[in-house]
Amino acid sequence: MSDDTEDKSRIDTLTQLPTRAFGRQLVEKILLKDDVQKVQVIICEISRFGQMSDSIGNALADKVLAKVARRLSKVFINTLCIYRTHGDHFCLVFAGDVDLPEEIERLQDFAQRPFVISGQVIVLSVRIGAAINEVKDTSFSDTMHAAEAALHFANNGGLKICMFEPFMLEKAKTSHQIANDLRCALITNSLELYSAINSEEFYLVYQPIYSIALDKVTGFEALLRWNHPERGIVPPNNFISIAEEIGVMDVLGDWILRKACLDIVKLQQASQQTDLMININVSPVQFLNPGILINSLEAAISESGIAPQLVRVEITESSEFIDSMPSTLKKIRALGCEIAIDDFGTGYSSIVQLTKLPLNLIKVDRSFVFQLDSQDPEKSSQALLIARGVYGLAHALGLNVITEGVETAEQLAIVTKLGADLIQGFYYAKPMYESEMLPYLQQTIISA
Repeated sequence: MSDDTEDKSRIDTLTQLPTRAFGRQLVEKILLKDDVQKVQVIICEISRFGQMSDSIGNALADKVLAKVARRLSKVFINTLCIYRTHGDHFCLVFAGDVDLPEEIERLQDFAQRPFVISGQVIVLSVRIGAAINEVKDTSFSDTMHAAEAALHFANNGGLKICMFEPFMLEKAKTSHQIANDLRCALITNSLELYSAINSEEFYLVYQPIYSIALDKVTGFEALLRWNHPERGIVPPNNFISIAEEIGVMDVLGDWILRKACLDIVKLQQASQQTDLMININVSPVQFLNPGILINSLEAAISESGIAPQLVRVEITESSEFIDSMPSTLKKIRALGCEIAIDDFGTGYSSIVQLTKLPLNLIKVDRSFVFQLDSQDPEKSSQALLIARGVYGLAHALGLNVITEGVETAEQLAIVTKLGADLIQGFYYAKPMYESEMLPYLQQTIISA
């Protein structure tokens, strides 16, 4: 191997920092030579670097990475090594006697200092995963792996900084297994998903939505479930975020839209209640490919024959994609569908954002409802204040309110008095299989 080729394998050409492999070699040599007893590792990534790259272009984004690397080298002179692991990820390795919290604070301050690149002022933020291990007991590779697991945990939890704890490795392993199983499940069930028929692994359950004014069930929300052949029922919270992360929500989302519309039309015909609505959740990541989303919605309406005004698309509060949503939501409204914002009060919505989005409804999150009849007077009083404000704001903006998580008669009485329009919760019914929907509707008519 020539010296030039060897240098290229050791030095990252963009940042002039050591490559991942060579950086690890350098650290391991230092540990052997200096008999360092403990190392501390920070893995940092530039938050939303992909979006910034799309905005300013790859050439300028590369200049940002190069400048970050130069600054890291100048600011953190007490490291054992700094190297680029991949993409926008950098690794900083410190000896055990360094004050790691102080270095983390310095790194955050460092990232927030503005960059001037080709006349553009750019301010960054970083996510940090950190780990400390005794070298005698753990190899440097394992320590680095621990820091990466901490960073992954920070990303999933929306945290800026995360110190490694042992359970994170098991959680990362489980997430990887679920991601792999999810990909396999999509391939195995591709025909069923394409045809929008019942799948061996994926299925929908439906929770009734009750109208206070009409005193009857006026619709259902479709909820995705996964029956893993070995794990059994995998809770949505355990796989939806992974599906978003690995980029398969367009496939699942398309199937959910078409399957839910077909099922509700079948129920409309069987029950002779032709005005039943269907609420369908759309992931924020689906707005990254708005053409696919609109095509899926159009196909679902066309194939099922459902009246578009009986389809209600639910979006979750999100700061990350909120700017890209309005134009797509206007197209959805142009099809005739309704739009609701889900989990209101737990995300990043503001009054300004609510006025920008073409909404019909908001859904009050169950966390507020749960506290309304709390035995703790302070909690119930605070929940009542918030709920009253949310209902007042919604109605002032001409929006109806769906109240989630109503489980008791006391909660129902309170939200009804506050002005709730629609109710969804265990008080009326838990999510049910498609085959249970018609008997449920018939029973509620008899009871009424």
